[in-house]
Amino acid sequence: MPTDDEPPRIGPFRKIREWVIASQADWSAEDAPVPARPAGLDTRLPAVMAAELRAADPEGNAAMQILFKIGDSINEEFNAIDPDWGHPEVLPRPRRIYHAVNGLEMDVNNGGFQQYYINSWSHCAHELPGMLRDIGMPELADLVTRANAVFPTEPPANRSVRLAVIDQLGDAADEWDEMDSEFYAKNYYCQPHLVRHILAHEPDFFKV
Repeated sequence: MPTDDEPPRIGPFRKIREWVIASQADWSAEDAPVPARPAGLDTRLPAVMAAELRAADPEGNAAMQILFKIGDSINEEFNAIDPDWGHPEVLPRPRRIYHAVNGLEMDVNNGGFQQYYINSWSHCAHELPGMLRDIGMPELADLVTRANAVFPTEPPANRSVRLAVIDQLGDAADEWDEMDSEFYAKNYYCQPHLVRHILAHEPDFFKV
């Protein structure tokens, strides 16, 4: 049996969701001030990696490895500015798009939309449909729009507020299960779209 400090190891996601919400009960629902960017912070990758990405197959392993490094560089930047990841707006929009789309793909593939919305990746879920359209994925944008519509209003950016709303959704949250099935059936693959997005905004990702 898990203790109060340990997540359940098995069982319906609703039970896991209840544990996550309870474990975050002491989080503040008040928006903290947007933190300042440290002077001189620059986590962009070397220019040579931009050339490597241009030469790579957008769907191949070499491109994937560079995207992993870009993700690490964005996480390093985010941690240096806002360790709680509460204010994704501190990231320049091209980098925030990568962060948000990559987080959606990872979380939904791992645990569905319910997992996505309880995690910090969804701090910018309210602007994600527009981001997906920006990178050429309008069908996925429509699916995320429908997933967001399960909330009474748009998904709150504040995690504590978002978890409190999820806790009140009841059976409505089960709508996400059907959307999970649609996501998996469509086999959405964001990597080539993200590669094109990155190459269209090279100065935001590489020291060119």
